[in-house]
Amino acid sequence: MLKYEPLIQKIYGPDQGAHNNLISIRKRSGIGNVNITKSNVSGYYGPITIGGQTFNVMFDTGSSDFWVPYSNCTSCANHTKFNQSLSETFKYIGNSFSISYGGVAGLSAFTAKDNLLVGNIKSVDQIFGLVINETGNLNEAEFDGVFGMAFDALSVENATTPFSNMVKQKTVKNPYFSFYFQRS
Repeated sequence: MLKYEPLIQKIYGPDQGAHNNLISIRKRSGIGNVNITKSNVSGYYGPITIGGQTFNVMFDTGSSDFWVPYSNCTSCANHTKFNQSLSETFKYIGNSFSISYGGVAGLSAFTAKDNLLVGNIKSVDQIFGLVINETGNLNEAEFDGVFGMAFDALSVENATTPFSNMVKQKTVKNPYFSFYFQRS
């Protein structure tokens, strides 16, 4: 069972400014850091790489699904889209799923696998969703996708979350993560 615990730790680094913060995932040989930015819509977002392609995703501790827009998503016009032909490690799964976000936004997607990089921490064969249709205000968000960090059992796509995969693959030493927000 995955155990999430608070982690109080001082993280040294350059000042990220008023809107930039730091997400930290503890790693065997150190700490994996990702600079994150406060969203105008909700939460915080930052860069991850899946299949060699970089996306800004909202780090969401209240959901367990990980998804990004797919190359043929016409309603995802304002976002970076995943192109499977640019990845040498892409694997099609094809399970369809839909998610509704509070009645104001939603999506339709299918599942795939690829290698994920968050900071310097890797997850091999990570299952994720490729969005083929966005509705509501998702297209207006500054972030491209969502990176669910809650428990696996909450996953609509019935997938292991990226963090759980990192724990299983032993790319993180301890089964917990933390967010460190600098005062601004």
